[in-house]
Amino acid sequence: MSANWDVHVIEFARSKDQPLIDLVNGASPSQVLDLPFGFVLAQNGDRNVLVDTGFLNEGSGAEFSKKFGIPDWISPVRMLEELGVKADAVTDIILSHAHFDHMGSISAFTKARIFIQKREWLSWNEAMALPPQYGFLTAIINPDNMRSAFDAAVEHRLVLVDAGHDIVLV
Repeated sequence: MSANWDVHVIEFARSKDQPLIDLVNGASPSQVLDLPFGFVLAQNGDRNVLVDTGFLNEGSGAEFSKKFGIPDWISPVRMLEELGVKADAVTDIILSHAHFDHMGSISAFTKARIFIQKREWLSWNEAMALPPQYGFLTAIINPDNMRSAFDAAVEHRLVLVDAGHDIVLV
């Protein structure tokens, strides 16, 4: 593996009228912003590493796209293919957090190891197990994405990272 990585920042979706109050507590309800959605591809030799994955706009992913007002979308898988990277060539995924727009296409990358903070993973699983009146806490989490991550765990591809540790891709 070389010391040099090729890094691509890939914008796959855009919400041109995203209410700022959805993102910033206390913001004016009338303020909107043009919000891009993206992920990162880092390449080194035969390593294709994603930092986040974007989301698929099908099934429950389409519901989230509509719920959060994201009309402009291109498949993250298609965008990678246009860069010459097939889904099964992705070797590793590093998730910044478990929101739908960050881990919403992990199901497409069936050979990749998936890294996520242990506290992040366990906290969202715990929150989803709360009674229905607390459902607002997990409004940004797609249960189907969590199921895909669980499937990766069953296949020994989910790596829970403790805080304070570095991820070394070898």
